[in-house]
Amino acid sequence: MQIARQLELARGTVLKFLRADTFPEMAARPRPRQIDPYLEDLRERWNAGEHNAQALWREIRTQGYSAGDEQVRRVVNLWRTDPHHLGSQRATATVPAKTEVARYSAHKTRWLL
Repeated sequence: MQIARQLELARGTVLKFLRADTFPEMAARPRPRQIDPYLEDLRERWNAGEHNAQALWREIRTQGYSAGDEQVRRVVNLWRTDPHHLGSQRATATVPAKTEVARYSAHKTRWLL
């Protein structure tokens, strides 16, 4: 199907969109991060006075954390700017109120065109 090739979408997706009366909204699926299981331990160590991201990363590595130190540095930087931040953006996310102005994602704009 030419539309599917041009939009680089699966044929089934294009057919679903063509049959729909309106644009089918897609729900966001939050994916767990590798660091999520270690956030509680990191927070305990942070509250105990350890504010060095590299040291915290080395500690959770001994517990089985296999990723690099980037995620640890991001969490620590959030705690430095907002001490009450939980470390996970998903945990504190709220649903924004609908506004009168329609704002379309790149995917929806491409579909509308």
